[in-house]
Amino acid sequence: MEGQALVRRFFEYIFPRFCVACGREGENVCSACLAAIDCTGIFCCPVCHTPSAEGVSCLSCRKNSPLVRHVAIVPFTETSPIHQMIHLYKYEYLESLETSFNFLIEKFFFTHQLSGVDIVVPVPLHRKRFVERGFNQSKSFALSVSRVTGVPFLDPLQRVVHTVQQATLDRQGRIMNVSGVFSVIPTYIPLIRGKRLLVVDDVFTTGSTVFECARALHLVGVEAVSGFSIARG
Repeated sequence: MEGQALVRRFFEYIFPRFCVACGREGENVCSACLAAIDCTGIFCCPVCHTPSAEGVSCLSCRKNSPLVRHVAIVPFTETSPIHQMIHLYKYEYLESLETSFNFLIEKFFFTHQLSGVDIVVPVPLHRKRFVERGFNQSKSFALSVSRVTGVPFLDPLQRVVHTVQQATLDRQGRIMNVSGVFSVIPTYIPLIRGKRLLVVDDVFTTGSTVFECARALHLVGVEAVSGFSIARG
């Protein structure tokens, strides 16, 4: 352990870290900037984005939505610290940011009750993307949500088609990119049939990824699917 600490200090000396929000040296997100992130939540209809109580689908969208609701912790904008945090975590593989995301999740659920959910599940990565990245950020977030809320965690979804990254596509491209790419691992079907699931992802923009996950879950008899993300665009 001492050897690992020495190696870490050496790399931090050669490649110092700077806060993505204020530029202060020492951490990717300093404690002051992390504490300043507003975690009051984004509660909107998953389809039309109209603000709604607990993020439930509005009456006019309910028949077209595979999600009964969606909630997020913070808004997602190009200039927000959360945008930089997610980018560094996903694409530069800075797993040290996991502690910061855990803090935001704990802060959110300290004031918001998670009701109507039996199981927390992550959006899956294709095995090729997992090999490239080494971890699934959505699974890390889902495990954190499960730990904080006490709701059991399962990982029943699989991505059966390797797709290009959603961030590189426009709205229609995102919808087409994930169409039909998810399925439920057969051994999990008896465990989730008739249950209410919460699908966890990093960012919700068009909702296409979480919608496709929800459709795959409904096909095997899941009662209801809600969505949760760190950020919402």
